[in-house]
Amino acid sequence: MQRDTKLQDQQQPSSKGLKGVRPLGGTKKLETQQFHKTKLLLSIYRTVVWRIETAIYEVQETAQEYGSDRISELVDFLSLELDEYDLTKDKKAIEDRLMCIAETKQMIEIVDKALKHLKTHPKHGQVYHDIITYCYIDKDVICDDAIMRKLNLTQSTYYRYKKQATELMGIALWGYIIPPLKEYWDKLQ
Repeated sequence: MQRDTKLQDQQQPSSKGLKGVRPLGGTKKLETQQFHKTKLLLSIYRTVVWRIETAIYEVQETAQEYGSDRISELVDFLSLELDEYDLTKDKKAIEDRLMCIAETKQMIEIVDKALKHLKTHPKHGQVYHDIITYCYIDKDVICDDAIMRKLNLTQSTYYRYKKQATELMGIALWGYIIPPLKEYWDKLQ
């Protein structure tokens, strides 16, 4: 009897050892949290991109104030020891701003990578991609009715696909893209 139980345990596939993978039919609470985190991230995407573009423009202006037209030259300038010129405070503020821009850019790239992965989904991948793009990514805000007409979808199909697309974006983000990056970031610290 014990031997049969051991054989059954060995034959049962398990996701315990796999990071970022949870069994199908996992807890509804986790799925709901993942869905809402994804929806929140997507809802701020457009604003974050707008702010990062503004921040890059401001850093470009700062570079010009220091006599350079290129941000890379500003970074080189900041890497020099400028303490004798009493610019440490300005230098630190600019370095912090550049780090913030770089981190935000990385997050934008993560969302873009998940969106690209979503597009390859074998069932309705292009439609899912288009829905997420029109709803959250494109610079111009488009209402749901306009998106439905653009994609030639009925209201019920559109909202069903929108929910599925958001769920799949969550899976791509939290299960496919972010876990390896988290391991990498943890190693850096």
